[in-house]
Amino acid sequence: MEEKQSFLIPSGKIDKVTKIFDKYIKKLLTFKNGILSYTVGEEVTKSFIISHDEFGVFQSTVYRKFRLVTFDGVAPKLRGWEFIARLDHDRELGTMVNAIPGKEVPLEYFSKGQTCDHCRVNRFRKNTFIVYSEVEGFRQVGSTCIADFLGHKSPEEILKFYRNMVELYTIAGGAEDWEDDRYWSSGCSRDYNSLKNVLSVTIAVIRKEGWVSKAKAKIQNIPSTADIVGSYFSYDKSENNRLFRKEVNELRSDSDGDFIEKLIKYFKEVEETNSYLHNVKALAARNLVPVEYRGVAVSMVPTFRKYLGELSDGTKSNLLNEYYGELKQKVELNGLKIDKIIAIEGVFGSVSIYKFTSPKGQLFVWFASRPQKVSDTVFFSEGNVVNLKGSVKGHNEYNGRKETILTRCKLVLVK
Repeated sequence: MEEKQSFLIPSGKIDKVTKIFDKYIKKLLTFKNGILSYTVGEEVTKSFIISHDEFGVFQSTVYRKFRLVTFDGVAPKLRGWEFIARLDHDRELGTMVNAIPGKEVPLEYFSKGQTCDHCRVNRFRKNTFIVYSEVEGFRQVGSTCIADFLGHKSPEEILKFYRNMVELYTIAGGAEDWEDDRYWSSGCSRDYNSLKNVLSVTIAVIRKEGWVSKAKAKIQNIPSTADIVGSYFSYDKSENNRLFRKEVNELRSDSDGDFIEKLIKYFKEVEETNSYLHNVKALAARNLVPVEYRGVAVSMVPTFRKYLGELSDGTKSNLLNEYYGELKQKVELNGLKIDKIIAIEGVFGSVSIYKFTSPKGQLFVWFASRPQKVSDTVFFSEGNVVNLKGSVKGHNEYNGRKETILTRCKLVLVK
């Protein structure tokens, strides 16, 4: 019988699965009358609806990528008979059918028992086999009689060939099965979410909980916004998570669609001045977001709002998003707040990065060669307000906000 069967194999497992295929095909080649090969074709994306509760009330769409694998070849057809299926006769389960993919066994054989149509002996057999010819139709035969139909001197070899073929197709056909979450969590493939859906949920979560960065979450030991959005898309079907999704869905609004469209357009066109902007630009160019990058997609909302001059919750900000001064210009700045101090160990020693915000909201950065002291025993710390004298070294843009880089600075503590 001619075989041309196509199966979808998870893209993340294609290398591992094809190695298994190669092993089985090598076994099949030992049977001279059968030829089988396969080709790995194009990548396709499939969407699945997953339920987040036992009632199926809360659902979301997950996307997964597959490669199309097509088997092509000829299985042996001896004396005009084809092998169709192996029937396993279980004392508890009854008859279990293992058919060649694409072939159907007539319903009558599901309950016929273990009788061999050739020798007519009705006894318990662990297995019987269904064969077919265009002239005589279907027959159920035992293992000792199958050689009389297929004519091979070694019925064991015939059965081995078909057992390998059935196992090969079973592996190929079963690879598409996604229902068991444990199968997918083993790294079998990537899950994807719709970018627009992630952004919509993120906006609703921020309305409900406010924006919590990963840094703030770690310091305060609370879930970040990315964690909370991840819970929305998780497989958790608990009552608490069901109620949580309900609350988030009630806060989602069709009016967010215009904001999301503008956000995606902005990041598609943004200049890649750093690795973060490179990553979000790559996500904006796709309709689907791999789950491991969902946190990056979540961060696109507050980043875009900074660009618009808004706070993380969407309210208007009075922050001034402008550079200050000209290159090499000496400046005196009063009332700067130290937002962050970052210590970095480099090849040539340590560097302390000071980040400031002016009363008007302009951002300043200073790369100091050492931690700065208020006195011999007291260092400047985050939250201090200072007056600063220095020079403008350059201008930079980070996460949609313009920063003025300073050098040769001196600080005086205000409070």
